[in-house]
Amino acid sequence: GGDGSAENSRPLRTHRLRFAVGDAMAANAGSAVSDSTKRIVLCFTDASGSWPDRGFFRAVSAKTSKPQEVYESAGENSDLALGDAHLVDCSADVANLWVCLLVVLRRAKPTKANKQAGSGPVLDEQSFGASLRKVAHFATSQRSSIHSPRLAAAAGGG
Repeated sequence: GGDGSAENSRPLRTHRLRFAVGDAMAANAGSAVSDSTKRIVLCFTDASGSWPDRGFFRAVSAKTSKPQEVYESAGENSDLALGDAHLVDCSADVANLWVCLLVVLRRAKPTKANKQAGSGPVLDEQSFGASLRKVAHFATSQRSSIHSPRLAAAAGGG
């Protein structure tokens, strides 16, 4: 149907990826991206609506409060589901910055058989692919660069 799901999306043009090491929240993040290029910083989240105060989330909050506000509001309104990609325009706080909240982490509840299940988030690969396709279409149309933290940092780790 016309629900905007990934199966109904047009195929993406392939683009050459260039990896650069650096701070994903920094203006150029270790790359040759110009200061006038829109930057989309990925932030990997779960569907809880509860913004962590450590790891990469802290780095995002140090630059702008908008992603946290949007994420918590979406959680309060039951608008967070695996595979979502919530784009947040942060350019009023930081020039040319967008943050994309990718809802791609699952939290398993501990059970008697698996007491460690509740210890941390797990990447849901299908949701990850779906959300990346969504942000890729926007990034391509805006000629934006996409910046991603290490996944361990994105999941609230160090």
